[in-house]
Amino acid sequence: MAVFTWGTIKDWNGDDLNDTLNGLSREWEKAKDVNDSINSIDVESGWEGEGSRAASEALGRLEDASAHCWNSIVNLLAATTAAQDGVNEVKTMVEEIRSMADTNHLIISDDGSVQVNIDKIVGVAEQKGFASSSAGPSVPYGLPHASSAIKGVIVNGLQAKVKECVEMIERACRKAAEVDTTYAKALSKELEGSARDLKVLEGREVRLRLPDGTSTGDVARWWHSLTDKQREEMRDKAIESIRARLASDYERLGNMDGIDANTRSVINKARVERDLESLRRRGLKEGDKEFDELLGIKEVIDERPDVGLYLYERPRLEDGHADTHAAYAIGDVDRAAHVTTFVPGMTTTVADSMDNVDRMQDLKGRAEAEGQGDVAAIAWLGYDAPPFPGPENMSVTRTEAAELGGNSLAKHLEGVEDSRNASGQPVHQSVLGHSYGSTTSSYGVSQVRPGVVDDYAVFGSPGVKDTAQAMHVPEGHSYAMVYRSEQGDAGDVINILNEGKDAISDSTGALGKNPMDADSGFKTMETGRSHAQDPFNAHKNYLREGSRPQGNLARVVVGTAG
Repeated sequence: MAVFTWGTIKDWNGDDLNDTLNGLSREWEKAKDVNDSINSIDVESGWEGEGSRAASEALGRLEDASAHCWNSIVNLLAATTAAQDGVNEVKTMVEEIRSMADTNHLIISDDGSVQVNIDKIVGVAEQKGFASSSAGPSVPYGLPHASSAIKGVIVNGLQAKVKECVEMIERACRKAAEVDTTYAKALSKELEGSARDLKVLEGREVRLRLPDGTSTGDVARWWHSLTDKQREEMRDKAIESIRARLASDYERLGNMDGIDANTRSVINKARVERDLESLRRRGLKEGDKEFDELLGIKEVIDERPDVGLYLYERPRLEDGHADTHAAYAIGDVDRAAHVTTFVPGMTTTVADSMDNVDRMQDLKGRAEAEGQGDVAAIAWLGYDAPPFPGPENMSVTRTEAAELGGNSLAKHLEGVEDSRNASGQPVHQSVLGHSYGSTTSSYGVSQVRPGVVDDYAVFGSPGVKDTAQAMHVPEGHSYAMVYRSEQGDAGDVINILNEGKDAISDSTGALGKNPMDADSGFKTMETGRSHAQDPFNAHKNYLREGSRPQGNLARVVVGTAG
């Protein structure tokens, strides 16, 4: 592992890799064109005998070489993108170190050693007019004509900051070494020809070697560069291995953002059947958390075969994945003119999935009645929604779950966009967030690539990450609504939370910026009456069939709300 010092990392900048990434992207396009051309060659129709067999074998070798080259470029793109992210992380650490050093008047040498800039401290004291008196220095940072003793006191007083700065530099150097080593290994792997170890299907090779961290755009371009037959073979291979209860890399396709929705659904539904049977064999039954979660998904699969299972993740031992995750597709995500993703809030689990599926089915019908084209609605339960607050769990009062969920949501949204673009069918996308789901969705929409989300609406929101201007949505296309008390009907309980003493962000909302505030940048939408007798039921009534809020959301979904 290379040794890095402050002198070697202080000028690191991820932009220095832009030319490399642009060059690899151009080579990717060339390789794709070549691969497409080779795959279109037919040496079998109307030709038999030895010549035909020889030509077919030669074409197979050419296809292998082309795919090998294309896959290597994809891997290099992924590795270089990861390296750029790592370099920029080091850059951020360097900026934090410089800020800390400037604040405390520290000098950093190229070897990483740190000293107190005593002359600078005394100079600052002189500029501010600090002076001595018979009682001694007026401030800790000393006198205009500080004695050696006083200077010694100042230096000793800053030793904790010196130590902290040195530790920050050491962490940055270790991170730089980690980035360098990881990138070097990735490059060496390609140079050593590891791409030859790719998975092989029956007949010709079809590659499934996309490393973790590959962008959704790379996944989508790779997937849609394959022939229909190749994609079908990979899907069938996944199903065969799942049903045979064999470990297979192909089932990754079920949760790979950038893959078409139909392929994902077929694979994920097979996985649920297998996993539910596996839990039964282990002795789990109704009342066990994961078993009940899978039963909830199975109910949708059995009773609504037209609904796709766009996402299915079993619990993992890591933050943000303690629950089973799922996303249900109502309508044709791969072809509909409009795709909306609904993010529900507190207490939502996949054990009671059908309710959210039904609400999205109703919203889809209401949106299509606007006459703007077909709609697909995704009920996205891809994060650990907090439970009802209680002594054992108050996570709903914090944003950690929203932040983790927002990361996954952003990747989901980019995957839909990239898959549709790669298939030559651009899409209008919207995001709808209810209750804590509005907080979660705000973390996703604020980090998703600009141009992915066209319209965004939150309702019954306890707070969002920031103002509408910080959301990556076109200006004027972010909306908010909440039920107020009216004509004897109850207003949303969220009003009480947002106005309470414990609200954060200067009391603008319980979990962030209140999108109903005049300075939030969100356009407010009228809700009319809640038709609820208590604040909690009012909070649940936004998607009620035929309601005014449902009509508002239908117009958001098809892009006519503004």
